Amino acid sequence: MALPRFSEDEIEKNVSSQRSLALYRIQLLGSEGDCTGDGDDGEQSVGFASLFLPLLRHSTDYFLVLVSKSQRHDENDPIALSEAPETKHLVRLLKLYGRISQLDPTLDEEIGMQGAHLCLSRIIKLDMFSIDCCQDSEENQDTVIEIQDLAAEIASYSKSFPLPASPFLHEDLLARLPLVFNIHPVPHPGSNRKDGDSAATTILIHQVTERQSAQKDVGFVMWPSAVVLSRWLVSNPDEVRGKRVLELGSGCGLTGLVAAKILRDSEPREGSKRSLADTVSRPAASTNKPSPSGRVILSDFNETVVKNLRGNIALNRLEGVAEAEGLDFYQQDPGGNGWVTVDGIERTEGADLVIAADVICQPEDAFATARTIASALNEGCKAVVVSADSKHRFGVEKLEEACAAAGSLSVLSKTSVCDYLSPQKHPYDPTCSPGDEDMEKTSGFVHGMALTMYTILKTGEGTP
Repeated sequence: MALPRFSEDEIEKNVSSQRSLALYRIQLLGSEGDCTGDGDDGEQSVGFASLFLPLLRHSTDYFLVLVSKSQRHDENDPIALSEAPETKHLVRLLKLYGRISQLDPTLDEEIGMQGAHLCLSRIIKLDMFSIDCCQDSEENQDTVIEIQDLAAEIASYSKSFPLPASPFLHEDLLARLPLVFNIHPVPHPGSNRKDGDSAATTILIHQVTERQSAQKDVGFVMWPSAVVLSRWLVSNPDEVRGKRVLELGSGCGLTGLVAAKILRDSEPREGSKRSLADTVSRPAASTNKPSPSGRVILSDFNETVVKNLRGNIALNRLEGVAEAEGLDFYQQDPGGNGWVTVDGIERTEGADLVIAADVICQPEDAFATARTIASALNEGCKAVVVSADSKHRFGVEKLEEACAAAGSLSVLSKTSVCDYLSPQKHPYDPTCSPGDEDMEKTSGFVHGMALTMYTILKTGEGTP
């Protein structure tokens, strides 16, 4: 299969947002088939980085040749570096590179590991005062300084500059791409879908690329219950519309992002009051306007996970309806009003809906989850928790006991969600039958595993 076109113009078209750049990366890797490079790159993948490096390397070489020629140039006809095509081309590439580094740290690392940091180092180390054309020309000095500043800014985005030239293999690049989840509604007797509701929701998920080293890092990857709860949400969008939603233990954020997408897609497009305009920082794009009637807070206790959540919110252009913050189950008071962030900030405006997927890994987690629900949920409102059974998640069997211990919670239902685990038919979109494609992208998925949904009501009867 032929590769998509790759040039400065094509790159420029695809760096308008994190999402457009991510889709371009996916397109490049997905279109290459069995194509590999030749020569020294024989076992390397033709991903974005391997296509970008030759452009940068050649442009750097041409500029340095231009500079070296100035040493022998007629002093009566000095070179104006800023007007040279070699300079303009390099400046354009470096600005694109800087934009990429800002938008996508994962791709920035891949470009660095491809060998781009060597090009940056050559530019940064350039001695301006040894260049003849800069001796008596402030304009040329400014041009060289501009180029060096651009290179230094790009270098500053790297955690470790300069990175060694050690390109990622094809399988590694695929693993580092954002996951694409196509969440379809599942026909069910209790579904509150209406005519005109969208058939499916597509969400891009970037997983944390750092290696998991402890239990606290479970949010680095996707888990099965998040897919199931997401399918339930798109099958029952009225459970979300107009509500303030809090997701506990968001991990990569799929469920919270689906809820945010429902809110954004269901709000009026014209004439909406911008009640959150003063509190939400967002780009000017219309998709980032704050929702006038609902909001989603994605939460996790792991700082790295929260940072990744913010990236995934931006990746899906949901800044106007979603935000991420640190929240630790073990810091919450069941008799509280709202919740406390990991920074000690009290959030006193409670949630109208609390959602959680695969947040219980031990008995203590069940009690901490219940206490947090009791604290954060508004009276008369519901929480929906989905988890694998005790064969796969220790402590889940304690959740009902934990809700009773919280004093203000009542478990309304405990039901199997097998229908949402492996949907085969989608009457809302008869052309699509994804089976378990999304589920296979998760960690810990086992065919035949049982998942349970707990619907929990805050009764307001008080804590014991």
